[in-house]
Amino acid sequence: MQFRIFVLAASLLVAVRALPTGAPLEACVTLEPQHGVLSQTDSSPYQLTAANNGDGSYQVTISKVDASVRDFKGTIIQARRSGTQEPVGIFQVADPLFHTIDCLSASDTVTHSTNATKVSATFLWHPNELSVDGVSFYGTAVQMYDIYWIGLKSVDLGTLP
Repeated sequence: MQFRIFVLAASLLVAVRALPTGAPLEACVTLEPQHGVLSQTDSSPYQLTAANNGDGSYQVTISKVDASVRDFKGTIIQARRSGTQEPVGIFQVADPLFHTIDCLSASDTVTHSTNATKVSATFLWHPNELSVDGVSFYGTAVQMYDIYWIGLKSVDLGTLP
């Protein structure tokens, strides 16, 4: 009986674990947070917007579609060329609530450092002399451990003024 209670308690601990230090490396290809539950299938209440800084760098912002949406707790974002699952370029992160991870190369992916709620976040990205035609930002937004959306996508960076 005690063994069953221990197993039940241990499984509940795993179920509420929120990966507070960010997405694992296993999420690099699919951007799936590895929470053990399926992603939401309705339209995401979060969006990725991109901007050309005019100096060769770009910024990506993850934000709520409207103010009534719950804040998000986690994310994983990459820049990818259309039709691939390989991250390109380098992120620069100044906000201590986020950090970079090395999926294919150094600092090519950004994720959260804490599961504190966030309204929005903006990151700087450098293409490293790569043509940005066909490159977009792709990401996942985690509202709660078992509620998240994959497949967020910005516009093609090559179309930005």
